[in-house]
Amino acid sequence: MGTSILVMPWAIQQAGFTLGIFLILFVAFIAWYCGYLVLKATEDLKIIQNIRSSVDLEFTDVCLYHLGKPGYILALSFSMLSLIGAIIVYYVLMCNFLYYTGDYIYRKFK
Repeated sequence: MGTSILVMPWAIQQAGFTLGIFLILFVAFIAWYCGYLVLKATEDLKIIQNIRSSVDLEFTDVCLYHLGKPGYILALSFSMLSLIGAIIVYYVLMCNFLYYTGDYIYRKFK
């Protein structure tokens, strides 16, 4: 989500209304199914390892069990990369916002 939601009208215009709506629904279904599989894998791992249901496992724990240490490191690395990307976008947006706000205030009271 985030700032990419601003591009949706342009994307629908480029793809056409019907195809654009279909693609949005198709990608939404893929995202939902991926989330379902992640939750199912977590619940299955709790059953396999006989872990209480009140204990929360993370996706990296599932990767560690199924893919070993390299899968764990890869999943953790991509999670951190995603967070770093979000921080960079936030930084750029806040810099632009604060610059133009400060510039407006400076010009207003000059």
